[in-house]
Amino acid sequence: MLPGNRDYRPLFLTSMALAWWAGGGETLPFHLVSITLHMGNVILLYLILGRIFSLRSDPVGGLPPPADAWAAFGAAALFAVHPLATESVDYISSQSVPLAVLFLLLGFYLFLVTYGWGPPRPDPATRWRLAGSYAAFFLALLSKPIAIVLPLLLLLWELALGKMREGREEPFWRHYGRRLVKHLPYFAVAIIYLAVRAVVVPTATGGGKTANAIYIHYLTQTKAMVFYYLQQAALPFDLNVDRAYPPSTSIFDAKVVLAIALFVIIAGLLYRFRRHGNVVFWTLWFPACLLLTTYVVMLGQTVNEHRVYLSLAGFCAVAGFLLVKLVGAFPLSISDLSIGRRAGGALIAVVAGLAVLGLGTESRLRNEVWASDFTLWENAANNGGTWRAHMNYGLALEAKGRAEEALFQFKEAVRLGPYAFAYLNLGNAQVRRRNFDQAITNLRTAVRLWPSSPETHLYLAYGLSRTGKPREAEAEFRRAIALRPNYLKAYRFLATFYEQQGRPVEAIEALRHLVALDPGQTWANDRVRRIEERKPAIIRAAVARKFNTAFAHQRAGRRKQAIAEYRRLLRDEPNYVQARFNLAYALSKEGDCGEAVKHFERVLELRPGYSAAHYHLAACYKALGDENKASSHATIYERGRR
Repeated sequence: MLPGNRDYRPLFLTSMALAWWAGGGETLPFHLVSITLHMGNVILLYLILGRIFSLRSDPVGGLPPPADAWAAFGAAALFAVHPLATESVDYISSQSVPLAVLFLLLGFYLFLVTYGWGPPRPDPATRWRLAGSYAAFFLALLSKPIAIVLPLLLLLWELALGKMREGREEPFWRHYGRRLVKHLPYFAVAIIYLAVRAVVVPTATGGGKTANAIYIHYLTQTKAMVFYYLQQAALPFDLNVDRAYPPSTSIFDAKVVLAIALFVIIAGLLYRFRRHGNVVFWTLWFPACLLLTTYVVMLGQTVNEHRVYLSLAGFCAVAGFLLVKLVGAFPLSISDLSIGRRAGGALIAVVAGLAVLGLGTESRLRNEVWASDFTLWENAANNGGTWRAHMNYGLALEAKGRAEEALFQFKEAVRLGPYAFAYLNLGNAQVRRRNFDQAITNLRTAVRLWPSSPETHLYLAYGLSRTGKPREAEAEFRRAIALRPNYLKAYRFLATFYEQQGRPVEAIEALRHLVALDPGQTWANDRVRRIEERKPAIIRAAVARKFNTAFAHQRAGRRKQAIAEYRRLLRDEPNYVQARFNLAYALSKEGDCGEAVKHFERVLELRPGYSAAHYHLAACYKALGDENKASSHATIYERGRR
């Protein structure tokens, strides 16, 4: 896992592991779990709304039976079919969201059952309900940290609806200490979770955002709260899993100004109608659930559909409540047209039914988009997606064999922003097309943009190995492993590299290290056996390649490069006579007769009858001024010719 993606979600990971085990890796169990979680949330939301919408909870603005039940049903139906929920339900990785929301809503419901209609009775059932509420909150936190908003939601409930006691409105500040003490256990649970999380997932240091970046982040998220999240909740017909959302750099940005103005207007209206607890509470629910992922935590992706899943419950609650409340406006006369109460109720029911039908149809279309990686990223890239959408669409195109289209998408990802993974995938695509110069340039750019990433070093190493630069490639492989010592892919690539370089011993060592890190990599043991069986052939082939490279340099007059290649070859094969002779000859031509003599003497030790070695030794000793040895080797050479 990338360091930036680390989190503490043990319950979610456990549920994923169980789904994997149940289905043997198939996706069906994951989708069944997601659908079950979503329907569980729909039911819990219906139960919560059924209690809160009633006149007993909200004597001023509540609904009488059966209107309260119909409003709860309508809101829950909207939530069930709303297209904004599709990412959280369809995307397996986002399953943590409905899982956390399930336990959060359960904790909230048990709190309502205990405190919603007056002080609780001091009996065992009450204690069990409260214990269940605290436990549900903790389980929600173990699913995803977004659940930490529950104490805030409970305080908002206290402010908007908790002041109602036996049909009487009690000022918020009266007996505030006694009224707020019931919330303390939730804050205690949150503190315990944060302490555990801090130990398990230490906060990364360094590389923090500048003050200007924080300023831009807040402005952008203020705009996004209205013109992305709220707009998509009301009109969810242009969804995108990875939308490019432009940042705002000035408070005078038109959309920022409009967003702030809308917040002020809504705040004024909520204060004006503050006695209508349901409208106040569910309106505040929407932004409260987005606070963590918009203002508190600076996430890499500016906006995202799954973040609004919990907030969506508040939007649907307000919509369902107001629709049923509108029935009270009838009978109504518009010019000469008079609409009675029964006809008005039927009209509202038709509007609500059409809304549910329309949203359900859009959700079905979004499900088709989520049907595969290809359709998902095709839709994202072609509808204002980020660099990441283009990059993933490129990968999907490559998987379908559409190489040129994929290359265009990788270039588009690079154009949209200087991100390491964009350059990484473009470089890899160019390596596969043997466009090595541009490939290495892009891979080096990826390393420069993200030097602490083992992935960038690994794929630069792979590219270098393909371009005939084994020493640089090996160094990059080692850097990748140094950055992540348990990096299985790096050991797999390194083993292949050593095998191709004719270094079977190092290849076997890399494969055995891989198995030591993950005993489940049984294929590596089979590969070790195959390498051991053909080790001599591998060595011979690699030695021949290295010798031919060195000899080509020598024939072209590039003696320095030839000398370097011969030395590398002799480090692995010290008894290779012809390579040592050629090295000695190249050294003598470079005027280094002292070292040349050592290698010629070693040649004669390995092959005593090598007459050419005597001839060149005679010349070297003569150049060094040792006439006796020069004469001796010249005599041996002449004798060998006769």
